[in-house]
Amino acid sequence: MKSFRLLVPFLAILLSGCLKLEETFTIRADGSATLDLVYDISEQAVSQMKAMLKVKEQMAALAGEEPAPQDARLELFLNPVEDQIRRELKQYEKFGITVDRLRVDARDNWRHVQLKATCKNLNDLAKADFFDNCGFSLSKDKSGNYVLFRNPASGNETSAGLSDPETLKLMTPILEGFTTTFKIATPGKILQSTAHTKSAYSASWEFNFNKDPSAINKLQDQQFKIVFESKTLEGKSYKLPEIFQKKATVPAKGGKPTPAR
Repeated sequence: MKSFRLLVPFLAILLSGCLKLEETFTIRADGSATLDLVYDISEQAVSQMKAMLKVKEQMAALAGEEPAPQDARLELFLNPVEDQIRRELKQYEKFGITVDRLRVDARDNWRHVQLKATCKNLNDLAKADFFDNCGFSLSKDKSGNYVLFRNPASGNETSAGLSDPETLKLMTPILEGFTTTFKIATPGKILQSTAHTKSAYSASWEFNFNKDPSAINKLQDQQFKIVFESKTLEGKSYKLPEIFQKKATVPAKGGKPTPAR
């Protein structure tokens, strides 16, 4: 029962990215960044998720516990409505985050969302409330190169139940078709990365449950790291703000992890 209670919050996070997700994060030399997000969720997955949340409430009631409050952002991703998403994102305008494109379509029993958002300055992005949960650290190493880093999620309490084979078996009907791709584009040439595939100025990670049943655990255990030069393709030097997650650890200039500032 404990693993099931842990499973539901994780699915809430997972389904906020939906079953088919492509995310591209582009960092520019002037310190701004752009996020391009495309995701699709089937009506079947929506129904299954809602059913699991209902079971969670019933189990909490039987145990004499108060059910956890529903995440408003999860509701938006499960039932995306363009006007409501715009209202949710409007609160981040004070951090210099603006929505350049947003489109929500429903067709062929799938819900399709396209989003493009821009932040004027990475420093301001780091102040947003969601950053500690899904953000990253950006610092310079002893050679003057930039290190973009994000810790694995496997230590989070919300994902602790996923290593259990019975729990994973329970999740299988929901995870069928789950594919997510994360791509990061950098202003300087990439020197080192933990990415599955990379080019001179971009790195990508892909997790496909149909091809690899252990994809979810691999996603949790994945360390995201890119080391890239502080010079552009034209050889021009640039300076990015160094930012850190409050609860994360980041690689020190010597390469060893150290508590974030």
